[in-house]
Amino acid sequence: ALINGLELIMRCNIFKFGNTHWQQISGTSMGTPPACMYATLYFAIHHELSMPAHLQRCLAIYKRYMDDGICIWTGPIALWTKFQSWVSSFCMLQWIFMELT
Repeated sequence: ALINGLELIMRCNIFKFGNTHWQQISGTSMGTPPACMYATLYFAIHHELSMPAHLQRCLAIYKRYMDDGICIWTGPIALWTKFQSWVSSFCMLQWIFMELT
């Protein structure tokens, strides 16, 4: 029932823009309640499968939610800059990395 409900929401999204109505036929139905969770899960799976092993070994903690994230880096500084490049390489967001000491 849950999968059928999600499929209905994702395939039948009709939204209002100005004084017109549109049906979204492709992509995630942004603005619907499950869209954030759906996008977060997709991105988490993408990160899990595509992060190079040598970078994964340098992370004590790596957690993300939508466009925010936190990590504890235990590796060398040279790999930290490679990690920053890797995170920024596959999305259109401009990431700001802050080091807390």
